[in-house]
Amino acid sequence: MSKNSKVNIWPPFKRSGTTISQRTSGDGLELDLSAANKLYIDATSTTHADATYGALDLDFATGTVGSRGLYVKTAITADEDGIMGIQSLLTGAVAGMTNDNAAWAFRANIEGDNNDTAQEYIAYGAIFNDNGGTNSGTALGVGGDFEYLIFSDSGDIVFEDYDVKIYAETETGEGNSIYLEGAAAGSGDTNGGNIYAYGGALSGTGANGNFIAAHNGTSAIGKVGIGTTTVPGLLTMGAGRFLESKGADVASANDLTLGEDGNYFDITGTTQINRISPTNWNAGSSFKVQFDGVVTIKDAQATGGGYNIILCDNSTDIITAAGTIVEFLYDGTSFKAWVVFSE
Repeated sequence: MSKNSKVNIWPPFKRSGTTISQRTSGDGLELDLSAANKLYIDATSTTHADATYGALDLDFATGTVGSRGLYVKTAITADEDGIMGIQSLLTGAVAGMTNDNAAWAFRANIEGDNNDTAQEYIAYGAIFNDNGGTNSGTALGVGGDFEYLIFSDSGDIVFEDYDVKIYAETETGEGNSIYLEGAAAGSGDTNGGNIYAYGGALSGTGANGNFIAAHNGTSAIGKVGIGTTTVPGLLTMGAGRFLESKGADVASANDLTLGEDGNYFDITGTTQINRISPTNWNAGSSFKVQFDGVVTIKDAQATGGGYNIILCDNSTDIITAAGTIVEFLYDGTSFKAWVVFSE
């Protein structure tokens, strides 16, 4: 202990060797230092009998709600920069660290109990209350030359009960990018990791969430490139093939509704088709259908009941045979139809 402070043990405490304990249960120890004084605890690096202990050991056991093992309160009394409640300074060995060892400026070890049934342990918790002021809080601020912001061997990242925005900031010049990368294969003939992005699962009669790209929730921003960084169109593909899907078979009906599971469908049955549902088709959408038998596609039957008119090529009804393929183009009002293949 330095000369800046001195602790005298008064009657409520008793000393036995190097141990100081309460003489009367419930008494405490308070150190009141002036602004010019500090309390230093100096210790050598000599290993203790129990190597898990440090130079300063706090052993605390309680069953009281809200109890704290260590409580530090820092009250800011002037408008100054860089004030810290707790700071840990970890310095490397003078001769350098070369053995691929790890050193922690802060580490939390948590040991659960085999009798736990619904207990949650939190290694680090941060709570911010703006108290109505114009201010902001940051739970984790990182600067300097770190290689990794977070390095984890387990655990998911969970945001509970609020909308989350993950973004990069740039003060000057071009904006910084964000890269999401699956894990590279370790060795041998093994596959690299994938990245999965998908909406949330529905509840009850709700709808599943969607994966939405090039949109900020209010308006469209930017374009989407697949396999290329040159993106002249809203959606641009690099070298590769765009694989569409065949939807489930659909039975022919006067008012026809196609599934959302493809852009190509087999039409079964022989019922005349008069109109098509525009639900989940945008103006400019196109799709093809193959017929399993003879079906009449009726030209120019009036829109109504949530189903839109079909305008056949040359204003003539289309009569299909088994194997006939008809293409449709939705223009936002009507479905244009023409034969692209017939056997």
